Amino acid sequence: MNGGTAGSVRPLFLARAALVVCLALLGLAVLPAPRDVLTDATGVPAWFPPIAAALGLVAAALVSTTRTRSSPGSIAMAAVAGVALIWTSTGLLIQVFGAPVMVLSGAELPYELLPMAVRVLAATAVALLAASLLSGRTFATPGPRASWFGLLSLVLVLVYPAVKTAWALGIDVGVVGEPVAHGFDAGWIPAIFACAGAVLIVALTFDVPRFLPRWTLLAGGWFGTGALITVIPVVLAPGQTADSGDLAPWVFTLFYGSWALLGPMLGATTWVFQLRGRRDR
Repeated sequence: MNGGTAGSVRPLFLARAALVVCLALLGLAVLPAPRDVLTDATGVPAWFPPIAAALGLVAAALVSTTRTRSSPGSIAMAAVAGVALIWTSTGLLIQVFGAPVMVLSGAELPYELLPMAVRVLAATAVALLAASLLSGRTFATPGPRASWFGLLSLVLVLVYPAVKTAWALGIDVGVVGEPVAHGFDAGWIPAIFACAGAVLIVALTFDVPRFLPRWTLLAGGWFGTGALITVIPVVLAPGQTADSGDLAPWVFTLFYGSWALLGPMLGATTWVFQLRGRRDR
């Protein structure tokens, strides 16, 4: 009995953290926010983030108590809130990748601070809700096949740096116009993020020596999942195709498609790591 009570503390803590994040999101979402390049590109209307935050508040409140967290209604509400929050955070990954590149290159940021904060909070709320719901469930201990989630994640996360490496070495794969810039410049910042993600996936998938606490790997895995799944609406949105310029259209499909698939795969990898940690305790 006591062990079961102790095991429910962490899921409830995560749900209550999601409640706080959604409350902060609601406070920011009701403020008059300037539009930025991602607001226009993603098509998220200005009135929608407060609704998503309110749905997240209700879902987090339901899953933050032992009496209601496991009910079908609570799970359904969390799913609805998750979809709304994902749409609200659409474009976060582009924002995270783009900001460091533009700062280092001296370009003016096309992102406004308030919409940026709204996207970060929405993605954080999704990750916390998912972690809370999944960490409190009892499932069979993952077997060897569960490592396939991590292996697939590793392949997907290396797609972007692999193409960037080819370009840097002068191999213009997917280039149909003027050659892309060769060498390793500020445009490599997103690839550095991807390589850091590969290190995280290796740590989550394999029994390797770890120098960071387990909770930091879980936090990185779940937040990365929340950020990556924000690409899915961009991929699915009709008419939101990127200007291919000197690159073949399949290059953008490859990049965005690999990121969109990586979100669910990283989530599954993190979940398996979480379940295996419960088994080892």
